[in-house]
Amino acid sequence: MNKFALTLLLLIVLAVANGCNSPLSKSKTMTTIRHRDATGSGNYSRVEKFSPDETPTVLIRQYGGKTLTMRLYDMSSGEEVERRDAYVPYGKDFWWSFPYLSVGTYKAVLEEDGLIRESCMFRVSG
Repeated sequence: MNKFALTLLLLIVLAVANGCNSPLSKSKTMTTIRHRDATGSGNYSRVEKFSPDETPTVLIRQYGGKTLTMRLYDMSSGEEVERRDAYVPYGKDFWWSFPYLSVGTYKAVLEEDGLIRESCMFRVSG
């Protein structure tokens, strides 16, 4: 493979891998968004760092017809700070918002039937 093609391939891989501000795909997925964006058009952008006046929201797609558990962990202590169970209707995006989090780094873990399906991390800055 020549140098130009290799460079082009590397740029494409980097663009696809950097999902922080790219639109969220419609495939089965979980990510964090701003709560104010959750009721929008469905073209969500990932957010990994939230300011104190923003509400972190975990969005899931393509899990319709399932009962899921969302566990939220404070990464500085490793403690579970919140657990929520919910039935997700077919054909719907679903989200959990966390408006009262302290400054810190958190990990959201999505479980189905006791098995971890996905996880994502985010930070609330001061």
